[in-house]
Amino acid sequence: MEKLELRTLQQVRLAEIGQYLSQLRREQEILIDHISVQTKIQVYQLEAIEMGDVSCLPPAIYIQGFIKLYANALNINGTAIASTFPL
Repeated sequence: MEKLELRTLQQVRLAEIGQYLSQLRREQEILIDHISVQTKIQVYQLEAIEMGDVSCLPPAIYIQGFIKLYANALNINGTAIASTFPL
């Protein structure tokens, strides 16, 4: 797979995951600041995940880890969700 294709897939999948996590967080009435404290992920990085913006995030392996931590903080299976993000 070419780098450009992978980057596009990552962007699309992160947008889907981010929208899902954002929706769950709002439904649970949890502030993004609380998720940041709990996961030790910077607020701007959590916001980038929610917006599906890979441009201001670290390499993909770290994004996958962030997704896992974020999902776990929302009491859902972070490993399962993170595994759907392509590396």
